[in-house]
Amino acid sequence: MSQKFFQIVPTSPNFSFARYAPIFFACSGVFLAVCFYSLFTKGLNYGVDFKGGSEIYARFEGQTTAKDIREALEPIGYSDASVQSFGDRPGEFLIRVAPEDLKLTNYETNIRTALQGLGGDSKELQLRFSEERVYAVLPQATGKQQVQDRLKGIDDAYAQIESVTPFGRASDKEFVIQFSGVSSRIVKALEKHFGVAKMEVLQIEEVGEKVGSELRTQALGAVLISIILILIYIWFRFDFEFAPGAIIALVHDAVVILGVFSIMRLQFDLSTVAAVLTVVGFSINDTIVTYDRVRENIRKTRNMLFGDIVNLSINETLSRTILTSLTLLFATVVLFLYGGPITKNFALALTLGVVFGTYSTIFIASPLTIYVRKYLMARQS
Repeated sequence: MSQKFFQIVPTSPNFSFARYAPIFFACSGVFLAVCFYSLFTKGLNYGVDFKGGSEIYARFEGQTTAKDIREALEPIGYSDASVQSFGDRPGEFLIRVAPEDLKLTNYETNIRTALQGLGGDSKELQLRFSEERVYAVLPQATGKQQVQDRLKGIDDAYAQIESVTPFGRASDKEFVIQFSGVSSRIVKALEKHFGVAKMEVLQIEEVGEKVGSELRTQALGAVLISIILILIYIWFRFDFEFAPGAIIALVHDAVVILGVFSIMRLQFDLSTVAAVLTVVGFSINDTIVTYDRVRENIRKTRNMLFGDIVNLSINETLSRTILTSLTLLFATVVLFLYGGPITKNFALALTLGVVFGTYSTIFIASPLTIYVRKYLMARQS
């Protein structure tokens, strides 16, 4: 007794993918143009990992809104901070402050007034602000304790001086004044406004602007190196005519993810880079399976045109490609819907990568080999 299994793809499909390749190339070209336009005009909405700054995850009691939180931060100059709700429980918020939003310069007048009281020509007093530090060059030699005593007067609920350290050649005139971090000031402002008992800090992340810039460069390098290594692998594993299709498909998948994140202004951080690298690996794996079948069919069918061989190979691997993608897609969609705000963008990038990676394998990488082969044969003749 024969058994019938549920089939998503027919047992022996015979779709003419190569015939309609120009249409798919045109559609991809238009969408890539939109993605590139957004990337060049809007750029990416970098998260704290790449841009630097502070992120505070906090839970509040009662009917707290984002507007209430911004009002609580207004006295310390952070009313324009990014505040958004997250999580399944009510009252949970993510507060994000970028480096350019750090308002330590609000205390410049107080610091200058306090240090001018140490004597000397006030015009020679030099102050330079750098994130949570103030570099001060005093008009005349002064002891460290005297500087600390003078600055105690400007401490308030939001700006706390952590240390005063001599530096430079004239260590009795040059000092580094270290203030508490921005996240500490924000937490104190929220506790003062809402009450310590009515809020809970769940997580705090701080990244310096310089570190964020270095991470951004390293992440870009990681993506480029992975694509170059894949190109070398394809070149040695197959003939040269297969390499351009694989690389263009990989670039296509990566640009689509970046473009969607740029268009929707979604936060782009290290987890998203990990998703892009994962997608690159998944996409090339699908492409290699199809390329292997093309190479096998070239040996088997000596009298068939190369375009027909590619089309046959895509059809033969179609069921495997779609089922593999659907299996992974189920996991990424569930992670996107129920994984929480921390993994939401990561899951979205993976979901986009699975969909467009499957598309590029079938409609971009494999058909492109036909055109590359025609071009190479035309040059040889």
